[in-house]
Amino acid sequence: MIISKLISGGQSGCDQAAWNAAIDLLFPYGGWVPKGRKYENGRIPDYYIVKESSSSRYEPRTELNVQDSDVTLVFTRGEPSTGSKLTIEYAEVHNKPYLHIDLLRYSKEDAIKQVQEFLTDIDKQDLIVNVAGQRESKAKGIQLEVRAIITEVLKWNNG
Repeated sequence: MIISKLISGGQSGCDQAAWNAAIDLLFPYGGWVPKGRKYENGRIPDYYIVKESSSSRYEPRTELNVQDSDVTLVFTRGEPSTGSKLTIEYAEVHNKPYLHIDLLRYSKEDAIKQVQEFLTDIDKQDLIVNVAGQRESKAKGIQLEVRAIITEVLKWNNG
């Protein structure tokens, strides 16, 4: 197993955490975002290199990212709600493996280990990994927390 690319839908929090970790490590990233580059704080900055879906709604880009990936990681604090729950539903509908990490139940180190074990069990090279989860406004600080986890996973991947 080798991760070849990270994708996400561009929302604040977990989505942008993945992109930022990838950018920090010069790692390939991308994903579908709503038309107009919409997210909760306005417009996704142009320095993120991503594709716009034909809809300004969040649901189509969520499904496109699940479809375009091999696996999905969903990070939350507590039970998945709205968008995270929808991501898991799309993963199930499209028969894609996913891992939900509840950051209230796992330390950073344990979360990293869970992701590593999950990815190691996937029998495929050149994995495209979709990262999803809560918005920053719903889980203050989750963006930095997930960025640190994804950074360590990418370093392990490249090691």
